[in-house]
Amino acid sequence: MEQKRKLLIIDGSSMLVTNYFATLPPQVKMAKTDEERIKNYHRIMKSPDGRYTNAVFTTLKAVKAIIDGPYGFTHMAICFDKTRNTFRRELYQEYKANRKPTQEPLKEQFILMEQVFEQIGLKVLYSDQFEADDLAGSVAKQFSPEFDSVRILTKDTDYYQLADDSANIRLWMLQTKEDTALDIIRRNTSYLFSNETVEEHVKELYGHTPKNIVEFTEEYVFGEKGVYPDLIVELKAIEGDTSDNIPGVKNVSSAAAPLLNEYGSLEGIYEAIDECEGIAKKEKELATFWKEKLEIKRSPIKSMLAGRESAFLSRELAQIKTDIDLGMKVDDMMIHVNEKKLKEVCEELGIKKLN
Repeated sequence: MEQKRKLLIIDGSSMLVTNYFATLPPQVKMAKTDEERIKNYHRIMKSPDGRYTNAVFTTLKAVKAIIDGPYGFTHMAICFDKTRNTFRRELYQEYKANRKPTQEPLKEQFILMEQVFEQIGLKVLYSDQFEADDLAGSVAKQFSPEFDSVRILTKDTDYYQLADDSANIRLWMLQTKEDTALDIIRRNTSYLFSNETVEEHVKELYGHTPKNIVEFTEEYVFGEKGVYPDLIVELKAIEGDTSDNIPGVKNVSSAAAPLLNEYGSLEGIYEAIDECEGIAKKEKELATFWKEKLEIKRSPIKSMLAGRESAFLSRELAQIKTDIDLGMKVDDMMIHVNEKKLKEVCEELGIKKLN
C-alpha cells in the first residue's frame, strides 16, 4: 500500500518566539526595565561558544518530536519572518509599528534556528518581501493537490483564513495551556455527543495532536470567530488587529460577523449602506432591519461610512498571499533528517539530548 503523503507547514517564527519567552529565566522575564532585563541576559541558556540557545533548543526538540511521532508526516516546510519591512509596510507605514524591538537574544536565534534546520536537511523559507504567513499560505494552497493532507502549525490566528476542508488543509493551533486546548475542543464538539460521553470524546480528539495543539477545521474557525475562513479577512478588515496595528473600523467590531454573514463581503455591506443615499429615513429603516434580523443593537452605519477607506486598506493588510513564486518542488520538502549532522549540531550547541 502506497504511503500517504502528508505535509506539515510550520510557522517557525511563531514557534521560536513562543519558546523563547516560555523558557526565559525569571530575572529576564520579570525585569521591570530594559536595563534590568539586559543585565540578566547572561542567565539565558547558551552554547559553549556563547550563543543564545534557549529557543533553538526547545524548538528543535518540538520539531524532532513531531517528525519522530505517530503523525506520519512525509514532507515539511518551516517558514520564518526575516524583516518587518515587507510589502505591507509599504502599504501602511504604521503596520506593526506598535511592536517593541526584538530582543537581541531572540534576534540572534532566528538566524541560528534557520541555519540549524537547513543543516539537518529540512526545508526553510524566508523572504525580504513577504512574511512567514504569506510563505506558509503559498505552500499550502499551491501544493495541497499533491498531498493527502496539509497541516499548518502556528499560534497566530491570522492563519484562520487558510483552513480549507475541501483541500484537507487544517490548522494545528498552539495554545498556551492544555486546559485552553480542551476548552476549545469542548466548545466546538460538545453538541455532537451526549453529556455522559462528551469528555471522553474531547480527550480522544485532543490525543490526535501534540500537546497543547488543537486541530482546526472550517467549523472550528466559525465556532471561534463567528464566520467561516473565507470571511476571516473581511472580518479583520472591520475588527482590525491590535497585534499587527491594522486599524479596521472603529466602534463596529461586535457587528462585523453578523453583517458579513448577511452580505458576504465589505462590498456587500457598503452597497446596502450606499443604497440609503444618505437619507435619514432609509438609514433608520436599514438600522431597524439590522437590529431585528441581525440583533445589532447600535447602528454602525456612521462608523462604517467614516471608516470606509480604512476598511479596504485593512483588508489588504490582513490578506495572506497564496501566489508567491516559491521556486521549489514537492521533493524539496521531503523529510530526510541528517541524523549525523543533527548530532554534530547538538554537540556544537551543547544540547545533550532532544527526547
